[in-house]
Amino acid sequence: MNWLLDTHVFLWMLAEPERLSAEVRRVIADPNHTVFLSAVSGVEISIKRALGKLEAPSGLAAEAEHAAHWQVTLRFLEIVTRHWPDWLEAQGLIPHLHSCGCVTELIPDFIEIGVKMLDPLQPEAMDAGAIKAQYGKQLTLLGGFSTQRIIPYGTAAEVRRHVEQLLQVLSAGGGYIAFNSIPLQQDVPLENVLAILDVVQHQ
Repeated sequence: MNWLLDTHVFLWMLAEPERLSAEVRRVIADPNHTVFLSAVSGVEISIKRALGKLEAPSGLAAEAEHAAHWQVTLRFLEIVTRHWPDWLEAQGLIPHLHSCGCVTELIPDFIEIGVKMLDPLQPEAMDAGAIKAQYGKQLTLLGGFSTQRIIPYGTAAEVRRHVEQLLQVLSAGGGYIAFNSIPLQQDVPLENVLAILDVVQHQ
């Protein structure tokens, strides 16, 4: 069953759960229930905080709005992708979802809707080793080479060490596709590109 939280219920749940009735706490905690929060709650929290009518952390409104938007997005993905994993796998393909940036907290949701490959793995935004350790048996990982820091700005020796270290961690046990976190740009020195290729070919 789906439930939509009112703003005051959301705030009580975070700060004063004892103000909620036993029945409401049961509904929220029930794993068979899907609890939603409207993006309007984020706006309401911001307005009341600005007017001095609500004491709340400055980032709470943004977090509430983010949570609400992600709930809507995830529900959309669940509907759209309901049958895609089975169909793709029947064609010999891997269900994967391209999602840049830090998506660590969303990975369990990706797995739940059938995603089999995380694309890309961005070391600037996520802990690649931690993700490999926690989800390496459930997801194929793609990417990981730092195209925003080391590859464009480091020396060939630094790039070589970076790629060697990543391959050692991410290729352990299989389930890894060696690649850049995003496509290489024209400012990447040629010697750095050659260093990547040499390490990958001889690892």
